[in-house]
Amino acid sequence: MITRLFRRTNWHLLFFAQFFLAVSGAEAIKAEESANHTAVDRENRAIVEQLKMTERGPFAGIRWYCADGEVLPPVAYACQDHGGGRQHGYLSADAKKLRAAGYHVANLMVATPVDEVLSEAGRDDLLKTILLEQFLIQYDDGWLFRTARFYRGAIQLEDEQYAGQQILEGLVSIENAQAESFLILREAARLIPHNHSMRSLQEVRGLAATIGDRDRGFADLRAKIHGKPDAQDATLVRQYAASGGKAGMAADYQRLADMIDEVYRSPDIFDLISRAANLWPEGSTKSVLLDLQRSLQRSYSEAGRHTASAEAMRLIRSGFSLLGPRQRVDALDVSNELELYHFLASRRLVEQYKVATRRDALQWLYGSSSALYGAGMLSDQELTQVQLELQQLGQSQQPLESFRTGLDNIARVSTWVSQRMAFHFEAASQHLAKIEPLALQFVPDRMRGSPALFFADVHNLLEQGGNDIGGVTHNLFGLAVSGGLRSLNPGLARGVLYSNSTQDFSGKYDPDGIYLVDETLAKLPPVAGILTRSEGNALSHVQMLARNLGIPNVVVGRKWLHEIQRRHGTSVVMASTPGGLVRLAADGPEWRNVFDLQGQAQKQSLKIDLDKLELKRKRFIPLRKLRSTDSGRVSGPKAAKLGELYHQYPDKVSNALVIPFAFYKDLLDQPYGDEGESMQEWMTRQYRRLNKLRKTQPELYLDQRNAVLAEIRAWFEVVPFPQGFERKLSRELEDEFGESGNYGVFVRSDTNVEDLDGFSGAGLNLTVHNVVGESKVFEAIRRVWASPFDERAFSWRQELLDKPEHVYVSVLLHQSVAVDRSGVLVTKDLDSKKLNAFTVVVNEGVAGGVDGQLAETVLVSHEESGWVARRLSIASAKEKRVLLAGGGSALVPATGSEKILSQDDISQLIMLVNSVPERVPGFAEGEAVADIEFGFKDDKLWLFQIRPLVENEEASTNDYLAELDKSLSRLSEFKVSLDEPLSRQAQ
Repeated sequence: MITRLFRRTNWHLLFFAQFFLAVSGAEAIKAEESANHTAVDRENRAIVEQLKMTERGPFAGIRWYCADGEVLPPVAYACQDHGGGRQHGYLSADAKKLRAAGYHVANLMVATPVDEVLSEAGRDDLLKTILLEQFLIQYDDGWLFRTARFYRGAIQLEDEQYAGQQILEGLVSIENAQAESFLILREAARLIPHNHSMRSLQEVRGLAATIGDRDRGFADLRAKIHGKPDAQDATLVRQYAASGGKAGMAADYQRLADMIDEVYRSPDIFDLISRAANLWPEGSTKSVLLDLQRSLQRSYSEAGRHTASAEAMRLIRSGFSLLGPRQRVDALDVSNELELYHFLASRRLVEQYKVATRRDALQWLYGSSSALYGAGMLSDQELTQVQLELQQLGQSQQPLESFRTGLDNIARVSTWVSQRMAFHFEAASQHLAKIEPLALQFVPDRMRGSPALFFADVHNLLEQGGNDIGGVTHNLFGLAVSGGLRSLNPGLARGVLYSNSTQDFSGKYDPDGIYLVDETLAKLPPVAGILTRSEGNALSHVQMLARNLGIPNVVVGRKWLHEIQRRHGTSVVMASTPGGLVRLAADGPEWRNVFDLQGQAQKQSLKIDLDKLELKRKRFIPLRKLRSTDSGRVSGPKAAKLGELYHQYPDKVSNALVIPFAFYKDLLDQPYGDEGESMQEWMTRQYRRLNKLRKTQPELYLDQRNAVLAEIRAWFEVVPFPQGFERKLSRELEDEFGESGNYGVFVRSDTNVEDLDGFSGAGLNLTVHNVVGESKVFEAIRRVWASPFDERAFSWRQELLDKPEHVYVSVLLHQSVAVDRSGVLVTKDLDSKKLNAFTVVVNEGVAGGVDGQLAETVLVSHEESGWVARRLSIASAKEKRVLLAGGGSALVPATGSEKILSQDDISQLIMLVNSVPERVPGFAEGEAVADIEFGFKDDKLWLFQIRPLVENEEASTNDYLAELDKSLSRLSEFKVSLDEPLSRQAQ
């Protein structure tokens, strides 16, 4: 329980971090992104910058567009004899060039084909581009239209509003669009010009950013307006302008102050609720809204207004489908106004932090969760889950441990919100960012202007208060902090800190370095320590590798990123305890004893059991003839344990054929080079040379190692197959699977150095998806045999082996199953370590869970009432992998379903988990935690792999880490009173 308690510290900061990176300004974004852009992107970006400053912006001129299709010069009443028409600008050559390059920008609503926007493809592409552009217009002082706004006749406000209204009414009329995302509809109503207008906090933040870019002295005020806004900001801006403003910018400061005053001139809450109620005919929604209005009149407190505005938003969404198209647009408008009112009420509640109690804070969170639902940022299920947790937290005095566990659970709200925003807008933002980096600001800016900001702020104070009660803190370069750092993997490391977030590890890297990365990358090589802005998928292969090798991994919240980044290039010490405490410190002589006595987290030496190997058995083996006892003997553990699964669950495992180690050994015995050596003898000599080089000339080691590996891989491409291999395998394939071309197989590498004590090797070697056709199967076998000599695989594994030349590869040819959802589960709670639970990650399509996509995460635990499933995160991967009939796979758009695992799916997984200890050797209770890959096709469960979950034990036995964790031992003695002050930090 203690581990769970502190390992989820500041969950919301973890997910806000990935969206708040852009706070430091446009220059930082541009500097970071520019290295990744092609020459074409840079050319297009230059066009964007030019259009911002060109007098006519994206327009070449103005024309009349008549109802009968005529296009006429801009003279008065030009369309009078053509059924009427509208006048607006037409695109310049540069604007057309951007569109031809795939950037559908410079949009006028009146010139936008409504049918194109309303199509399924248009809603996913064109609509989101339009929304991003409207954001940029508000945020970046007009963006492409910066000067074109003053080009008379090019943009007609009335026409834009009329056309925008038609687009919105069309969108809300599409029933499946409503079901897919209320969030998108609200964003469209918030951003697309139509018959409604309201001043936006987005414009305030945008202008503050623009001023900050031009006046560095404005940085602190800009940061406050973005992160801790309130009505007093207008006064602060005016004071700054009077005392320290930059010459020539007085009009900008005044414009910003006036805009802040306008935004914070709060609308009347009674009028907003009344307008909402009048949209519905007599019935439940109308009556409940009017009851809410009357209730507010009886208790007109700040907290009451905060709650009422949230509840009104919730009711609007709940009753949305009962309205007609025009009323739906009006409802979205009122909902957006209510969100602004709720945001302003939240900022006023900030003033009560010093006198508020924990009970008050929980009530505020309850209201904000309703507002997030009303904004389309939470689903019905998520709202129900978090509000039940809040009700349980609202009980009287309770143990600190259970209180903190409840806070961990509600912190997932920020996860759900950020992932939902990412699902809908991340791909479009990243695409547009190639020509306008400020597009990356869309999601973070929306989060800052939503109820999520207040939710995270209040949750943080509650969490800090709990840490204060228990006297528990992290330590960041000498600063005691109670939040903003979260341990993913325990461990102890020292090394040079690299904080360049663009590091992709495709070239040279420091294997003894500590790296700050955007997420735990799918291609991450072994390093000393990992600091991440986002944890990604907790059961992805790379996370499993980091866990079992004891590589410490810590998530850094936005507020501490600068403290990390400014120490780039310096030597640091990183400690992450099993209990979830984090310490980052400058390296120095005082650490010598810690590492001399404990030993730095060394990569363990892995020993190969050569006596077990049977390298003479040159017969292809059907899966039904393999059992778990064959692991490391004739095949790797994938095939052997899959054979065991086939024996125990024959209806849940597809057929397979195994190529044992003996054929691979035959290849290695073939001669190579001019010395009369076999390939295995040559490799042995090269490994010894490289090992000596690593110790004596480390600066040469990586280049020399990679050259040797490239030579080995090239050899596998041309070396003849063993005599008779192709003919015999062809016959076996037909016997097992049928005629070539009528089936697909996953061609999977399976070595004798996987699932060893202390090392899993998960995901290191190659799997070739869905190979169709005999000739392609032979090609894939060559690639799989060569895959241990990939640089990353070699780094993770062979460099840890005592005899790396004795790595042998069997090949598993596993018949394809075109599952519609797939994932991986481990038979314990990864956070609390409890074994009466299992953790599942799942995604749409094939292999999403293990490939590291942002997946749905579900914790299923056995409680007094039976098995209970809790969704910890939603799937936000924009694409899913599907198998193709002709072979291979492709990425296609994901559905974006709110829930991937059904209750029936979970029931099937529960039955599986219950049966494994009794049926699968090696996984009886107390023997091993199981790591199981699975999928569902048409609601049927399929099994693809089972292996023991391997975790590094060094961190749990390290004396220094254990000493840090002693502060957690007394937590059970503390009680939390809800009537005590919210937090010392708030006082």
